[in-house]
Amino acid sequence: MDNSRKIVVTNHYDLWNYMFADLEKNNGAVEQYPFTSYGKSSKEQLLFRICNNRLAKSFLQNIWFKHILKRWKISSKENAKILFLSPSLPLLDVSFIKYLQKARIPFALLFIDTVQCMGEDWINKVRPYLELFWEKTYSYDEADAAAYHWIFTRKYYSKLDFPKADKNTDVFLTLYDKGRAVKALQCYDVLTSRGISCKFYITGVSDEFAEQNKRPGIVYNKILSYSEVIKFVVESRVIIELCQQGQTSNTLRAFEAVVYDNRLLTDNSNVVGFPYYDETKMKCFEEPEDLLQIPLEFFNGETSTYKYDGRFSPLELFKLM
Repeated sequence: MDNSRKIVVTNHYDLWNYMFADLEKNNGAVEQYPFTSYGKSSKEQLLFRICNNRLAKSFLQNIWFKHILKRWKISSKENAKILFLSPSLPLLDVSFIKYLQKARIPFALLFIDTVQCMGEDWINKVRPYLELFWEKTYSYDEADAAAYHWIFTRKYYSKLDFPKADKNTDVFLTLYDKGRAVKALQCYDVLTSRGISCKFYITGVSDEFAEQNKRPGIVYNKILSYSEVIKFVVESRVIIELCQQGQTSNTLRAFEAVVYDNRLLTDNSNVVGFPYYDETKMKCFEEPEDLLQIPLEFFNGETSTYKYDGRFSPLELFKLM
């Protein structure tokens, strides 16, 4: 059994607390790089300024790094592992990674976004960090992993303890536009034309788009917390996944379908390689009109379990570190 102290370092985005929730029950936590969340008058902010000003010696900076590890409940004698998520890179200090190397504390990096979405400029900006991680870099995107010689992984999703609920909706979708809102709207129209009940949450669209495309089952520009997303997932029979242009890996929707026993509609043909793929539970489509060819039973029939065994858990990733 792995009893090491497991820390995920990322930015303030609340989603990570849900995705890595398994850590809290297994000697771990999700942390921000400390000084990003403290006011200028705090003692911690003062310590940071003293230890990290341009005139400070390396030993002063090491005092700050020791403070970070203490705050994360990591001692030099303790068996610990640290996983940095890609959103944390702009917040880090190269010297901190080098300090971890000297302290012989295992660490790794997980890209939770596609390089195409972040852009080469972002990659070039954080390249000094990437050179420190080398073979310790994982990616959720199989194409990125192949292109940059990283390790592809799906071990970053925790199943939440959510009570089962009656299925009151046939199809659920939630997404931020990023070029997908029109397709989502078309899917809604095709599905509801067949008498299929839909609940769609689409954010990131203009007020004009929302006004011109009102639908009784679509809510525009209301951001759901992830716990709200899972609530709607467990109350629905089918989840729709619409991927961004150029994206090759499945989104969280595919993980949710397996973990919470939902059917999945996706425009990502790579779903056939997704763990637990079952053509009776997962359907791929290209155009919204293709949804007309899927039997109604797929949308309103009883779902059966995938018999999920926990393989997506981030605890499995920490075992590899």
